[in-house]
Amino acid sequence: MGSSRGVIAQRIILTFTVLAMIGIATASASALVMRYLNTKLSDALAQDEIASLSQDLLLGSIRLGDMVLRQTFPFQAKAADRPDLLDDIDQQQQELADLIKQIRDKTKLNDADAVEKITQVESSLASFNDQVQRVLNASKSEGAYGPSTYSEASKLEEEQIPLEQAIEELRQFHNQRADDTRASTRKVISYSMLALIIVAILVLVGALIMITQGIRRVVTPLTQLQAGVEQLRQGQFEHPVEVRSQDEMGALANAFNAMAAQLQQRIQDALSTRQELERLNAELEQRVAQRTAELESSRQALESYSQNLADANVQLQMTVAQSERRALLLEASTEVARAAALVRDPEALLPQAVQLISEHFGFYHAGVFLIDDSGEWAILRAANSQGGQAMLARGHRL
Repeated sequence: MGSSRGVIAQRIILTFTVLAMIGIATASASALVMRYLNTKLSDALAQDEIASLSQDLLLGSIRLGDMVLRQTFPFQAKAADRPDLLDDIDQQQQELADLIKQIRDKTKLNDADAVEKITQVESSLASFNDQVQRVLNASKSEGAYGPSTYSEASKLEEEQIPLEQAIEELRQFHNQRADDTRASTRKVISYSMLALIIVAILVLVGALIMITQGIRRVVTPLTQLQAGVEQLRQGQFEHPVEVRSQDEMGALANAFNAMAAQLQQRIQDALSTRQELERLNAELEQRVAQRTAELESSRQALESYSQNLADANVQLQMTVAQSERRALLLEASTEVARAAALVRDPEALLPQAVQLISEHFGFYHAGVFLIDDSGEWAILRAANSQGGQAMLARGHRL
């Protein structure tokens, strides 16, 4: 029995350990998935930002080409506006350089395809800026629109086309990257939800199995043990509890069966002892009857003397009791009078008087009723017992 001790506890601990491990594993997996999703969403957001910057870069390059053409073609810009346009051109070139820098900062260095796309854009933008400078120099040397300016402006339009293509390829590349990242993230979310559902189903099945095992190993033996106790209560000792498990329930059933066997043996011993006592009692009754007959005559002789002595004793006891009662009454009256002399408040005097009466006369319950002003009711004003206190609290009256 010692080897089976603690089996149920070990099983419960093992079960909760397994459930805890499953919970920890599920939580760890969920944390990893959330971390992965967070990384993927951050990547998608970065790709969207790069695509947005690429769109701004495309629009900025178009605005830069338009500014150069308006600066060099006299019919597109007034002469007074050209210095302002030159400043705008410089500012626009700086904005394009800032956009390229932001795109490169947001691009991972180990992303070879993205770096290649950005390098193409940077190369095309550098060629475009150089051509812008040549157009402005030609316009400045000719002082107005001339053949050299026209030629350089045509080359500028030719340089703008590959720049726009490179920027558009960069934008589409990152848009596609963002779409692919979001698609893969949605797949991971779907797979994660499916895995969580499967884990939940497995946990539910495991819980049902544990409940079934608990009923089979604990509840069923307890029911059998309860039936055995009921049979034992009815005096049926010939039906032992049948529990075949090797755990604490089996040990408890074996101990119960051993106790029932010991109780049955003790009952049998008690019946044998009772029969022997009945025999001895019968013999004793015979002897007592004989002795009683012998003492009957002596009893009758002493009866008259005992009666006289009893009458005298009763009279003496009555006298003593009356004396003691008078003494108690006198002592209680003295205590009540002393309390009345010391306590002026009737509300405080009455409980003290009740307590003194109860203590001196040995009463369990003592109470004081006072007639109300109408003379119709006797109201309980003081009591010493718990029941009297309850009656006093609810305003008992007669």
